[in-house]
Amino acid sequence: MISPRSRAVLLMSFALALGACDPENTGQRANIGGEAPAAPKPVAPAVAGAADPAKAAEEKAAEAPGEYAYNPIGKRDPFRSFFRAIEDTEIPNPTPLQRFDIEQYKLVGVVWGIDSPRAMVQDPEQTGHILELGTYVGKHWGRVTQISRTSVVVTEEYKEADGNLVTEQTVIALPVEEGGTL
Repeated sequence: MISPRSRAVLLMSFALALGACDPENTGQRANIGGEAPAAPKPVAPAVAGAADPAKAAEEKAAEAPGEYAYNPIGKRDPFRSFFRAIEDTEIPNPTPLQRFDIEQYKLVGVVWGIDSPRAMVQDPEQTGHILELGTYVGKHWGRVTQISRTSVVVTEEYKEADGNLVTEQTVIALPVEEGGTL
């Protein structure tokens, strides 16, 4: 005969064994730690004949009203910098005149009085370059718009973060000698 104490221990171990079993045999672990059981996720049937994956994802989300599925198609990457569009203006294969900022060039001379005036600038590496109207200069697609006897005007156009178009003109002037004359 089994003692009452042995019977209680046997019943407790039997109850624990039944509680640890998964009656649906889904492969989920038993709820032993006292945590809330996770609700099984419903499996939505595949949408037949849907050629567009975006539409299929939307229809699938509409079938399961309690679930939210993020669809990144056509949306901005939330981890990408908002100011990245401004940074993307870097030139992939710069010409020799587009390797430096406009302010780093020094005007050395101007050929004036001909049909198409020209100017010569020197980069920080002491290399000379010839400028004509329309020549691209600087890292931000600056363009030579005017050449006068004493200066060159370079115009840059770019968009700000809010989408406004900004035009900026930079003047590269000939250095003035100590006597005040050129």
